[in-house]
Amino acid sequence: GYLYQARDQGPEIIRARLAALESAYAFGVTRDVALSDLPGDGSASTQAVAANKAPWAYHNVRWRLGDDVFWQVLRDYIKKTPQLLASLPAFEAAAIDNLTEPPDFFRAVLDIHFRAAKTPRMNLAWSRAGGTARARVCQLTAEPNGIVLPLQLYGSSGTALGTLVIRKLDEAFEIPYDGTLSALTPDPDQIA
Repeated sequence: GYLYQARDQGPEIIRARLAALESAYAFGVTRDVALSDLPGDGSASTQAVAANKAPWAYHNVRWRLGDDVFWQVLRDYIKKTPQLLASLPAFEAAAIDNLTEPPDFFRAVLDIHFRAAKTPRMNLAWSRAGGTARARVCQLTAEPNGIVLPLQLYGSSGTALGTLVIRKLDEAFEIPYDGTLSALTPDPDQIA
């Protein structure tokens, strides 16, 4: 359904919807399994993974490929997929046709985000302390994922951008911010 919406409504609306699902998955799902290994038990946890992992995975693929290449891949996928029957091999074939990198690069990206239980669920907490914002990110996975997380800070000194380079399962950061911090938004470009 999201691919049809991307075709019909354009990337901005879909980007916002994917960001909302990304947040629901990354910060709310309690366990992870490969999409191909999901049990058919209909549990709330299974449904949360099934409903949110694929959009999160596509979002991560977009980050890796860049917007222009990603949207071209989706356009080609829609053209080549009859009645848009979802198929990871068809998406992979469309991507490989559009990439300048070797196919193994893209297959490795798909392995991480679709075929493995490595999609991170995260907790993000923040506080303020005299001229700095403190952020703590916990990845709820067996092994840490390398993630570059842009942030936007809001408060009495206006807005400021920051970036966290997350490499550990539990990591704390200090971000310079003069003024009273009132909010911190992860991945602000994806908020519509």
